[in-house]
Order: sequence, then C-alpha cells, then structure tokens
Amino acid sequence: MSFSLLRQVKPAIFKKKNIFGGSGITPIYQLIRGILNNLEDKIAITLIYGANRDEELLLKEDFEQFEKTFPGRFKVAYTGSHPVEGSAFHRGYVDRELLEEVALPLKNTETKVIVCGPPAMENSLIGKGGVPGIL
Repeated sequence: MSFSLLRQVKPAIFKKKNIFGGSGITPIYQLIRGILNNLEDKIAITLIYGANRDEELLLKEDFEQFEKTFPGRFKVAYTGSHPVEGSAFHRGYVDRELLEEVALPLKNTETKVIVCGPPAMENSLIGKGGVPGIL
C-alpha cells in the first residue's frame, strides 16, 4: 500500500492504535505516516518498536520527528533484547510489563492493536495454535 492511498482512507472510528513493530517496521511506518498526515484523522498512536540492538532501530529520527510534530497523537517506546550498555531503551522483549507501562488499556473497544514483526513476537502477543498470547 502506498502513501498516496493511505491519505485517501477515511478516518477510523476507533480513537487509539497500539502498534508493535519489529522486522515489520517499514509497512507500519507507511501506515503511521498516512494516519498522522490525514488532517481529518484524530487517532492517537502508540508505537512499541522492538529490535535486538539499538543500532538496528530503523527510522528512529522519523519517529522522533513525529512525536514533535504530532504531540498527543504519536508516542514511541523502544525496547531491545540486547541494547548497548547504558541504553535509555527498555531492555527485553515486548512483554506484559512493557505493554502495561506504555500502551494499556489494550482490551478497550476504542483501541485497535496492530502487530507486525517476527513470528516469535507475533506468537507471544497474539498466540498460536490455540495457545493465547498476552493480548
């Protein structure tokens, strides 16, 4: 889906999106940019972006600019399974503790959750084969 198509999408009926990204950050970036640049859309977005190491966080400058440009509509939280010593980012995976810290309430009907990342992260969050995830 291209950016130009996203700009034409009507505003969603829900008020908040929680988005969790890992290796799937590029399509999520397009989605976020389209939502934020749609002046009719007032959705607040929380992006939880996980990577192995700090230097693997793609588009970090863009996300920080979104926070400045769209205060109250965009927030990003980073986590790394192996962050550098002294990193300001959360250490570990996207887990219940991190979700409670930055993104709850998740079960609210006005909240839409989008998960995009490696299979292990998706399985942990949304479940697989009848085993429930933390969402």
